[in-house]
Amino acid sequence: MLLGTLLGDGHLRRTSARRFRYMSRHGWRQHAYNCRKYQVFSEFVRTPPRQVANRGFGKLSSLWAVSGSALSRIASLCLRDDHKYVTRPWLDQLTWEGVAWWYQDDGTMAQNGQAIFCTHGFSETEVTTIVDWFQEKGIDAYISRQESRHTPGKMYPIVYLTTRASVKLVDLIRPYVYPEMVYKLDYGTVVTEAVCNWCGKTFNPSETGSLKRRQSRRTSCCPTRQCRQARRRASSMKYSDRPGGLEARKAKRLAKYWADPETARAVGRETAAKHRRENPASSKLAKKKHGMKKRAARAARPWVCQRCLLTEPQGAKSTQQRYCDPCRETVTRAIKAKSAMKHSRSPRPTSSESAGPDATASST
Repeated sequence: MLLGTLLGDGHLRRTSARRFRYMSRHGWRQHAYNCRKYQVFSEFVRTPPRQVANRGFGKLSSLWAVSGSALSRIASLCLRDDHKYVTRPWLDQLTWEGVAWWYQDDGTMAQNGQAIFCTHGFSETEVTTIVDWFQEKGIDAYISRQESRHTPGKMYPIVYLTTRASVKLVDLIRPYVYPEMVYKLDYGTVVTEAVCNWCGKTFNPSETGSLKRRQSRRTSCCPTRQCRQARRRASSMKYSDRPGGLEARKAKRLAKYWADPETARAVGRETAAKHRRENPASSKLAKKKHGMKKRAARAARPWVCQRCLLTEPQGAKSTQQRYCDPCRETVTRAIKAKSAMKHSRSPRPTSSESAGPDATASST
């Protein structure tokens, strides 16, 4: 229980050179679950869980604590500089009963059937160690990031399990989960048959990884690319006019970009260069498609005569042609007439001027 709950809501601190104190604190709604923890240590705890003021969510908390020098072995395994630090020796001593205690503290089940461990208090290195440990145990896990509700822009690493790994984990820890916390294991009924809302074909959602608590007729989508794109477009249109929807996300991205555009552009160039190095074939094909699309758009773009200002005038379009055929003849005659008039007004040179200074000197 100590090894598992210290990964979750358990707190361990030093009180003297050789003594440590373990404290269990939960919201008053989870008082019954906190009493289960107390029963494990009831032989050593003098005071049962009591009601205290809560400094977080809710007004009241359930609290109990135990002190002693026997906790020094746990402290040497779980603490570094008097702070919790996840190490591989700690995880290697963790059993599935300990994982059950951890999940009851900081675990939850998403609507898509994915188990989540809220590891907000751990660093990226510690969370990576946890993910590697799950992978070696045969549980597919990966790291996702969640933005802080109190500090905008700050991201926390979170441990996510795939839907199949979540089903496997639930089977392993269910015997150790108390009735008060069984609701965290509810990933719903696996839907084995559904109809795609876009193409009308029948598919099995569990085979595509979309394990749902409830299958909505409006959101059911098969794994084909066209249907997924149609679903994303519909979702974007649905949430575009709501607070925090598509428009709000775009505004947030633009604000972040214009806060430091040079850094954002440098990051974008670095990301693009990395993608081109890792995917040369797809990058070359994308560049070719972009060029074809650009040339097609240029060919389809209407051009305007500079004289009559008519869109799509007579004559073929070219990069050097600025006038339609009738206007080009008129402009050509006007240019010739203007040139002839300019030459007629200019004074003609005399014979001496046309001969030059040598002819003048000889005549003299």
